[in-house]
Amino acid sequence: MSELKRGGRDDLRHGWRRGPGQPLHPPPTLKQRYQWYRERQLSMLLSVLPREAVRSLYGQAREWAGQRGEHESKDPMASLRRYCSEILPLPPFHVWAAEFQRNRGAYLDDDLGPPGGNTRGEPVTIEDRSVPYRDSTWAVELRVFDDGDVWRGYMLFRDGAGTRFSTADIFCEDSARTIRERFLAFEPDTLRAFLRSSLPS
Repeated sequence: MSELKRGGRDDLRHGWRRGPGQPLHPPPTLKQRYQWYRERQLSMLLSVLPREAVRSLYGQAREWAGQRGEHESKDPMASLRRYCSEILPLPPFHVWAAEFQRNRGAYLDDDLGPPGGNTRGEPVTIEDRSVPYRDSTWAVELRVFDDGDVWRGYMLFRDGAGTRFSTADIFCEDSARTIRERFLAFEPDTLRAFLRSSLPS
């Protein structure tokens, strides 16, 4: 069906963007994503520590924050989180960003999370490829969306002139990562077959 009929939109919060054959460009919120990554790691650390260990860590955090004049007695968790953020051995932004670029698929579960929304989510482009067809090369975007308790997806085809056509919702999996793996496993002939099925007769 036509992209105009579907009415989907891209969401730059979810990843790096590129056109076929072009270098990856970071979304405008990449540094914010890095902060989310740090927050997730911090939350995971605190969730696995025994209560006694958290108490001891909080004592250290209170002393550390007090020496800096930053302890907030009305919000003790703020001191604990700031202290843990300082001592947790996480990669600096430039190292994390390079890894994010090299291994984009590994971050899908963190980006998108499990399905489970009460309403159908907006489509998000999580991968792209290109495929030659007749006398031109078509860009192929994989778009996924949360649909209740599953992830669904479809392919959007675009030629050099900007003409767009998409498949029906042909993917249905428990995770966006699984859909991406299936998409990347398609041979060019398979992509061309889907393109032909999407073109008007």
